Amino acid sequence: MDSATINLQAEVNRLRHELQTLEVQQESEDGESITISDYILKRLEQLDVTSIFGLPGDFNMPFLDFIEDHPTIQWIGNCNELNASYAADGYARVKERSIGVVVTTFGVGELSAINGIAGAFSEMVPVLHIVGVPSTMQLKNKPMLHHTLGNGKHVSLFSVASPGDSHSHRFDAYTKAAEQVTITQATIMTPRQAGSEIDRILTECITHARPVYLTLPMDLVAAKIPAKRLKVALSRTPPANNPDVENYVLDEIVKLVDDAKQDVVILVDACAIRQGVRQEVNDLLTKTQFPVYASPM
Repeated sequence: MDSATINLQAEVNRLRHELQTLEVQQESEDGESITISDYILKRLEQLDVTSIFGLPGDFNMPFLDFIEDHPTIQWIGNCNELNASYAADGYARVKERSIGVVVTTFGVGELSAINGIAGAFSEMVPVLHIVGVPSTMQLKNKPMLHHTLGNGKHVSLFSVASPGDSHSHRFDAYTKAAEQVTITQATIMTPRQAGSEIDRILTECITHARPVYLTLPMDLVAAKIPAKRLKVALSRTPPANNPDVENYVLDEIVKLVDDAKQDVVILVDACAIRQGVRQEVNDLLTKTQFPVYASPM
C-alpha cells in the first residue's frame, strides 16, 4: 500500500472517529468540560499508561502539576532528556497495548530527547513526545525568548542583521526537526482543535507503532474543552490492506512454501507485539506446525 493510500485510510479512520464523537455529543445532554491537560491524561489512562518520563522545564511545569495530581499516572523524573526518551521507549516495549510517554520543554529539552525518539521510530515503538512550549501569543509574535536559536533581528544589542537573515525567531525549527523522526505532529493553538488533534496523533501512534509529537502551549494547559469525546474509545484498527496486493503476496508465499517442499522455518521478532498480532502469529504456528525462531528485533 503506497503512502497516499495509507494517508487516505488514516483520514477515513479519523473522520469515522469524529462521526462517532459527534453522535455521542448529540446524545449527551450535559455540558461537562475538562482541561486540555486532564484530557491528555485521561486518554493516556485509557491506553493503560501508568508512568510518564521526563524533565521539568519552565515551559512544561504547568502541565507537570496535572501529572502530579493524577491518581493513577506516576511522574518519573530522569537525569536528562535522552535518558527520559529511552525510558519511554523501554516502557512501550515491555508494556503491550500501551505506549511510552516523555515530557520535555521547548527547544533545549526536546532536542536532547530526539535521539531516543529517532530510535523508537526506527524500531517501531509507540511513544508520545509532549513538549511544553511558550504561550500561543508568543508562538504567533515570535519575540526574543530563551530556548530559541537566537536568530531573530534582535539577537543582541550589537548584532546587525544581514540582508538574508530572518526577521523573527524560528519557533518552528524544533517541530521541523521532530517531523523527521515522528509519524505525525500536532501543534495545539486553540482549545477548539485540541481534542481532535490529541485523538488524531494518539490513534496514529497506536495503529502504526511509531512516535508522535505534541506541543502544549503554557496558556492552554488549563483551558477547558468538552469531555464528551472521551466516551468514544480510540480506534486500534490498522489501515486495511489493498486486496489485490494482499492476494498477490499470499500467492507468492504459498508458492515459496511449495517450492521449499514444506521445509520452512518461521522467524518472529518484536514487530509481532508492536503490531498487535501475537495471537495471529500463534494461530499460524499452531496450524502450520512449522518450527519457529524468535528474536528480540
